[in-house]
Amino acid sequence: WGQNVSRRTIAAARQALGIPPWHRRAGRPIYPPSGFDFSLSRPLTPETVRAHAPAGPGVYEIALADGVFNYPVRACPVIYLGRSRNLRNRLRAHLRNHEKFGAVMSEGRFVFRFATAASAHLQKAEAELARAFCEVHGALPCYNTVTPSVGRPSELKQ
Repeated sequence: WGQNVSRRTIAAARQALGIPPWHRRAGRPIYPPSGFDFSLSRPLTPETVRAHAPAGPGVYEIALADGVFNYPVRACPVIYLGRSRNLRNRLRAHLRNHEKFGAVMSEGRFVFRFATAASAHLQKAEAELARAFCEVHGALPCYNTVTPSVGRPSELKQ
């Protein structure tokens, strides 16, 4: 753009945005890992779930629309990761019966996004997503109570 900017100005801007220096960014794990083609984030309402969530299999995340949750390494708005053979029905179930999220569901707005996956690979996809989240943020999302596992090899072949 034809502008001269000093290295100190760039470093200050990067620090203000929370972007670590290059030597800390290189080789760091990323979330979501490559290979996950997430949809756009949508408000978690009955109308948007009906209009945008597919009735097929995939993995999904639920996040705070405003604000972040402080994890051990890094803050993030994501509060739950899951998988389902029918994403639309599962997200509807979260809306109908929100005991898992308790008071948080009634206090704030949420967004969801999803990535489709083959039914045979759902468990593996969720485990990979959870592993990447843990590596980047230092813990599972706050409302995930069980670490997703890859399962037995016989389950993955089906």
